[in-house]
Amino acid sequence: MFYVIQVMTGEERDIMNLCRIHMDFSVIEDMFIPLYARKKKFKDEWKEVIKPLFPGYIFIDTEDIVTVNEELKKVEKFTKILKSADQVAPIAPEEERFLRTVMDESYVVRVSRGILIGQQVIVTDGVLKDVPGRITKINRHKRICNIEVKMFGRYTNVEVGLEVVKKYSLEEFEDWKRKTLAEALEKANAELRDELDKEEKSESKVAIEGEKKSESESVGEGEKKADTYEISASDNVVKNGENKSVRINSGIFKGLTGTLLEEGKDKVKVSIKVFDTPTAIEFKKDEVSYLYYV
Repeated sequence: MFYVIQVMTGEERDIMNLCRIHMDFSVIEDMFIPLYARKKKFKDEWKEVIKPLFPGYIFIDTEDIVTVNEELKKVEKFTKILKSADQVAPIAPEEERFLRTVMDESYVVRVSRGILIGQQVIVTDGVLKDVPGRITKINRHKRICNIEVKMFGRYTNVEVGLEVVKKYSLEEFEDWKRKTLAEALEKANAELRDELDKEEKSESKVAIEGEKKSESESVGEGEKKADTYEISASDNVVKNGENKSVRINSGIFKGLTGTLLEEGKDKVKVSIKVFDTPTAIEFKKDEVSYLYYV
């Protein structure tokens, strides 16, 4: 279980080193400082810097907090284990899950990347896609954002690294989306017409007339797409190595199609051409459908 030790802001690493020197770690699974990476400009060059995610706090993983509390007395610096309702208590399970989700093996929350459509941030890469929090503020010039998450039993704003690589107005995006969907429909209808022309040339006139009459009664003009089969992404039937097209079924990209890049247990990564720029975006499996062309 994760417990939190309050220390003087700016002395987190020094105090953690003192703890490692003076304390008995036999009852401690781990002691760490959650960190985050961000980009910072030095003269004309952007470099990565690492900063504490929660300044003034050290986290400890232990099942024996009573012994840890006694051991902390050996450290001649201000240390205080946080309490809940006047009782020493670990952070909530959902708070621990948050930390385990966003931190890498070095306890660092790495920089995420995304695009900005109107006021909506679409995170295309990085841990922010998995964070159960709300982006409350973006600073594109400093390449950071604030997210609201529950920690220490309350909601708090946390600064993390975010690079917004592209920015579009909502009107600009909607115009592009309408044009893209219209072009896709026209392309599908053109392919359908070509296919019907081939069928007409390969069959007798009588057979063709009968087939056209039957088709006209069952489907409307331009609605037939005989060579496309749609299968729910929850069906585990896709073979590795196949070229897969994906249709987005919800959200701001609803109706668009893209190419499947990666397929996980619960999520898929899809490449969508946003303004002719291939953009890799993660979706939940129930947000997409696979398209098969035969």
